Amino acid sequence: MSTETALWKIIENLPIYLKIELLHYAEYLITKSSTLPQVEDVTVLETNIEQRENWQSFSLNNLNQCYAEDEPEYAIESIKEYNPNYERR
Repeated sequence: MSTETALWKIIENLPIYLKIELLHYAEYLITKSSTLPQVEDVTVLETNIEQRENWQSFSLNNLNQCYAEDEPEYAIESIKEYNPNYERR
């Protein structure tokens, strides 16, 4: 599978906000690429879907253990320092 095909398969399933983030990262890489050595041949290995799904499930389960069912909702007034770059989703 070519690099372009592998990348496209990943991108087409991303939600729009991650596509935007990926676009910004790609623009950063283009800017930075003038200082990087050029690599012509890269082999993309097939992704083991079952293994990836297992890792995703493992990660989600461990994340869920960090939060209780009765986790409090914090009021906007509890913010000590506002981040002007934060984009509310």
